[in-house]
Amino acid sequence: VAKNPGALVALLQQFRLRLTEKKYICLVHGKFHITQDTIQMPLGRSSFNRTKFTVASDGRTAETAYKVLKYYPKVDIEKIAQMSDVRLLRKKMEKSYQGFSLVECEPKTGRTHQIRVHMVHLHHPIVSDETYLGKKRSTLDIVWCPRLFLHAREVSFTHPRSGKRLSFTAELPVDLQRAQNFLLEE
Repeated sequence: VAKNPGALVALLQQFRLRLTEKKYICLVHGKFHITQDTIQMPLGRSSFNRTKFTVASDGRTAETAYKVLKYYPKVDIEKIAQMSDVRLLRKKMEKSYQGFSLVECEPKTGRTHQIRVHMVHLHHPIVSDETYLGKKRSTLDIVWCPRLFLHAREVSFTHPRSGKRLSFTAELPVDLQRAQNFLLEE
């Protein structure tokens, strides 16, 4: 985004000092009992799988504010069946799915996989997260949601030269909108 080295330095400093604001939208498994909160759990590399991260007492500080925007009690299996052969998966979907929550997350720190790990820690893994979800649920999710349902919706920062606060938003991509259309509302 920076058009010159001075602007780059100023923007990097804003990220380092946590002066930027980022908001993400994610679709997670399950229904939250607490619909708005802040998770403060340190993150570190998993000792079992070095490509994954986990909540670790000796990890680096990580903080994510979240707010549930909407709850969907079911996925529309009939609609999914029209696009693919899910006869074998029908019973598994009916048995393993216990609703979905559309959540806005605002990371206060910028750790690798922060939102994904914090959601898993709360027992609400992100839809189609092959890394943290588990093979069975991931296989079911990919039938109707082809990729990780995590979207960077908004970023705000101060313009390096003018000092004006800028905010940029991005609508949910078409493939995630399509996946959201498979969900049934209350």
